[in-house]
Amino acid sequence: MKRILVLLFLIGLSLLWNCQDKKPLSITAFSPALPSAKPLIFREDLKANGSFAPGYLSGKIRSNRITLDWQQSTAADFVGFRVFRDGFPIATITDPSRASYTDSLLSPDQYYDYKVAVINSSGLFQTDTIRLKTPRFQPPSDLSSQVLALDGSIIKIFWKNNAESATRYRVFRKLASEPVTAFLHIGTPTDTFFVDEGNLIQSETYEYQISALNDFEETDRSSSLLVLALYNMTAPTLTTVTQLTGSRAVRLEWIDNSASEDGFHIWRQLAGTGAFIAVGTAPTNSTSFVDRDTTNLFIDSTYIYAVTAFNSFEETLFSNSLSIQILNPSTYLAYSEGFESPTGGEWTFLSSTPQGRIERSTIDAHSGQYMLLMDVATSVISNTNEAILSINLSAFSSTDDIFLRFYYNTYNDEVSSLEDIVQVSSDGQNWTTVFSYQSSPFIWSFAEINLRDFYSQQPYSATYQIKWRQQDNLPYPSDGIGIDDISLETN
Repeated sequence: MKRILVLLFLIGLSLLWNCQDKKPLSITAFSPALPSAKPLIFREDLKANGSFAPGYLSGKIRSNRITLDWQQSTAADFVGFRVFRDGFPIATITDPSRASYTDSLLSPDQYYDYKVAVINSSGLFQTDTIRLKTPRFQPPSDLSSQVLALDGSIIKIFWKNNAESATRYRVFRKLASEPVTAFLHIGTPTDTFFVDEGNLIQSETYEYQISALNDFEETDRSSSLLVLALYNMTAPTLTTVTQLTGSRAVRLEWIDNSASEDGFHIWRQLAGTGAFIAVGTAPTNSTSFVDRDTTNLFIDSTYIYAVTAFNSFEETLFSNSLSIQILNPSTYLAYSEGFESPTGGEWTFLSSTPQGRIERSTIDAHSGQYMLLMDVATSVISNTNEAILSINLSAFSSTDDIFLRFYYNTYNDEVSSLEDIVQVSSDGQNWTTVFSYQSSPFIWSFAEINLRDFYSQQPYSATYQIKWRQQDNLPYPSDGIGIDDISLETN
């Protein structure tokens, strides 16, 4: 009996040892099978990260709807497709051959994150994801006109395009005295102007409206523009001349009193010299100009400005004249930016990959509604973002303190002293690091840098640039850096 018990005990130990040795294999053997393949979203007719040409041309991306297509499933264990928008399920499709979904009632000019999952009999799924943006799709605005013929029989209409996916425009016209029902479609240009030679009558007032369209949708019509078909060249009325902050440059503003000008000539006189010289030209319908000829604008000197309108037939008399004394720019606030309005031409945004994102965002502003958010749209994509501010600091000397101040938030970004930095350059080619972000997850932190401390490496110049640099591999809120309330001040 003892031998039998000992033998059974040894057999039990052996079995226990073998089970321990094979335990990891036993666990995986009981795991449910994964789906055979994830549903790959077709990208040839879509484009992520703000470039929409393929989606526009195919109609897959519109101002209020997006159509997704993906690879059909041939798996025997297929149960269904599930479509998610911004993390929420919006559709379940059980037909394996129906690999398409149209998401309607969307808002224009918005980013949407889509995920398509395949589900098998075990309830597990694999997914493909894509980020898409519907186009901004507003009617044209800022309509203006030019009467081209002496008898008023040719009128040129200009406008601003506000529809990102527009490929052409419809121009409508009627006499101002006629009812709204009298509008006629008179042309479909592809550019943002139209020359109307359609039997216009001198001294009549015409009313124009414009819509923007593509092959799939059309905006509402613009507000009306009233145009008197009468040739008129009258001198402008100069209203203000002001010195730009942080510069010796001078901004002029005037009232356009002409209906037929090709442009405007800007004239300047050093007070007491008696001679006006031409310092620039502004295009048709302009009402402002910046004189950036600062080499010949001297501190404490007084200058007199005037404006004329011109076309191929004639040039008007001088406008009224206004004078200005150029002050030392070091007494000015040089620059401020809170991102509450779209950024101007002084900003350049660069990303090392198509997935990089630099955009005004309302997610978490330090003040106001907007801040600048830098991250990457797709997970596990290593990307470097650069937001570059170009500013003219040539009016400042090496002894002037210029304080760069801003607020930043690093969210969950793993800040790097090599990649997550602020740099300056006097020529846009050679860069000096002036600041490294400190970790501030979901807390706004303040930074202040005196650019004079780096003057020996990067002297103030007319081509001075400041670069906010950020590197990450995950989208907000897993990564990303926010920037807000930037200022350049002399005290």
